[in-house]
Amino acid sequence: MRKLHPDLFTMKSDVEKKYSADQSSLINKAYDVLKNPIKRGEYLLNLIEPKHASEIIEFHESDSEKKQILMEILELNEIIDEIKLPKEVAELAQRLEEIMKPFEDDLEKAFNSKDYNQAYSVISKMKYFKNVEERIKDLQLKFNIENS
Repeated sequence: MRKLHPDLFTMKSDVEKKYSADQSSLINKAYDVLKNPIKRGEYLLNLIEPKHASEIIEFHESDSEKKQILMEILELNEIIDEIKLPKEVAELAQRLEEIMKPFEDDLEKAFNSKDYNQAYSVISKMKYFKNVEERIKDLQLKFNIENS
């Protein structure tokens, strides 16, 4: 990455500057996908089964499991609405991390066993929590908290 950083190409030709900028952009996009379990899983599923990538949007679980997840999200959103202190944001971020870790483990197991239907299902569940994660990130910014 450092070899292609645009700052190193300020004295180069326009073609080299453009190449550096384009390559840096690709590297940044790849990093963004790799660091995010949902995006990484979607990318891998698209490589493996491109025609089924749209299925990720579908929820493949029972009504009772959907209800349980939606109740948990409702509770998390209620907690977010009540937050007044930075400590509460940190505690909620930790709680969400604990909720997401088993999903990440399940996703890894699904890919390792080539159970792509299970991978679709896990990603679908993870996406339900994405909004909560974004709301926590907004609170971290509001309270000037470093997020991990």
